Amino acid sequence: MLLFLINSRDFNEVNNVRSLFFNCKNEAELPIWYKRGKVTPSYRSKHTLITLHVWMINRRLLKENEEGKSIQEKLFDVLWTDTNARIRQQGINELSVILNLNKLLLFQSNHKSYFR
Repeated sequence: MLLFLINSRDFNEVNNVRSLFFNCKNEAELPIWYKRGKVTPSYRSKHTLITLHVWMINRRLLKENEEGKSIQEKLFDVLWTDTNARIRQQGINELSVILNLNKLLLFQSNHKSYFR
């Protein structure tokens, strides 16, 4: 069963999506943003940089066919799973995680016009 899963298209696509996301995350963590770019090293700033990099990948995926759509959906799933994990790492009370995710969504939607 595992051998079949490793060779399956879905398994490879998920791994490719994770790789794309972690490339975006790694770019957003580069010190140049915080030093030369003068971005404050806050959670929201880092989240905005990650989201910006994911958005750029998504703009490119819009030019692809159905496979691009599938990858785009999975990329956002990985983004929000990671966002949830990063919120929890901040030591936020479990009951407040949803509230903080909602705050991030509002914050992100306020910046959406910049990403067009």
